[in-house]
Amino acid sequence: MRDELRVAATIENLRTISDFVREAGRRLRLTEDGWFDVDLAVEEAAANIVRHAYGPDRAGDIQVVTEILADALRITLTDWGLPFRA
Repeated sequence: MRDELRVAATIENLRTISDFVREAGRRLRLTEDGWFDVDLAVEEAAANIVRHAYGPDRAGDIQVVTEILADALRITLTDWGLPFRA
């Protein structure tokens, strides 16, 4: 099963992203501990997109795709902001 969400890349939308991913976790029947780890990773990745790919002066979107594959959950976050430079 594959679901997709596209929202504005804002701190306010982090909760929307978390709720969207949580629904996929429910279908996969993740434990609370498992869900905590997934939620933390997704929130951190999305917050980094908001802060670093777009920053305060650029508007843009985050696309979140969840895929349930057998007994695994794949989550992909995509942005169209500035690339990461090390």
